[in-house]
Amino acid sequence: MAKTKSQAASPVAVCTVALQQVDGAIQIFPAGTFDAPRGALAGAGPWTLNDQAAAALIALAAQRINPLVVDYEHQTLLAAQNGQPAPAAGWIAAASLEWRADGLWATTCEWTERAAAMIAAGEYRYLSPVFRYDRTTGAPLELLIVALTNNPAIDGMAAVAAATAALSTSTPETAMDADDLMQALCYLLNLPLTSTKQEVLAQIDKMKAIIANAPAEAAASGLLGVFNAQSAEIAALKSASPDPAKYVPMEQHAQVQNELAALTAKVEGGERDRLMTAALSDGRILAAQEAYWRAQPLAALTAYLDVAQPIAALTGTQTGGKPPEGKADALSADQLAICSQLGISAEDYQATLAAQA
Repeated sequence: MAKTKSQAASPVAVCTVALQQVDGAIQIFPAGTFDAPRGALAGAGPWTLNDQAAAALIALAAQRINPLVVDYEHQTLLAAQNGQPAPAAGWIAAASLEWRADGLWATTCEWTERAAAMIAAGEYRYLSPVFRYDRTTGAPLELLIVALTNNPAIDGMAAVAAATAALSTSTPETAMDADDLMQALCYLLNLPLTSTKQEVLAQIDKMKAIIANAPAEAAASGLLGVFNAQSAEIAALKSASPDPAKYVPMEQHAQVQNELAALTAKVEGGERDRLMTAALSDGRILAAQEAYWRAQPLAALTAYLDVAQPIAALTGTQTGGKPPEGKADALSADQLAICSQLGISAEDYQATLAAQA
């Protein structure tokens, strides 16, 4: 709802009155003149509400679409400062405001279960409306928020406590409000806290220009076209129906994978046997090493055999297949391999065996 210039320039007050309910209606303001003689956080009355001021206030509220919130202890106003949630205690239908001889009432207030229980138990006894008012006449102009509270400034139905609310649309009563606003803007715009009003406004203009030119810059760099093309491709993929002929059932796919794995293992097993047979016969692998190399991956076995050297003693005998002359016993294949590795002749090795015997 748009506000007139006079409304935006009106100060804001927070009043506290005793909570009265009659047939479901609650009293928001007392009639006549009311004040806060015990003092207020900022600002001061007195305020005056008569039938003419009430009629204008009611007409303005009737333009609202959303109901007016009733919160706890004005947490709606304090949430930005303390970071705590601001749950609703109830909701006042904006069109339900009604002027009576004793003040302004709301005939429809939908309390939450929690708030209704606390009111019934006497845990909350006062209402505190937040409203804009005319600085000259003290007449309330617009009802903003209503709160449940237990801290009235004055006892009785005329009990009110005024305080200036920290709302950005209110006219600052002191220079502190303007300073706070400037500091917040400097923080948001990443400017020094000592920046002047002109510097802040200039930075805001720069930000507006960047936002306004963002689509054109994206288009010029080609990014916008790429994004649009990708978006169109994604949309086409989402809308396209899959072709069953191009896909196979998962069960069949798994079966093929298993068969392929079995075939691969069979082929590798045959190749391993062939390599091991050849390596054992030419001495590249000794009998004592057979179990180790059969357990290694086929690739590792192949790589080893590519560089291993055969043992000549295992591919033929020094005597052409005949027992050495003068020796009754020939050396075994493993003994001949040991001779080759140690660099001694078969005769010397036999002599060593004979001496040990």
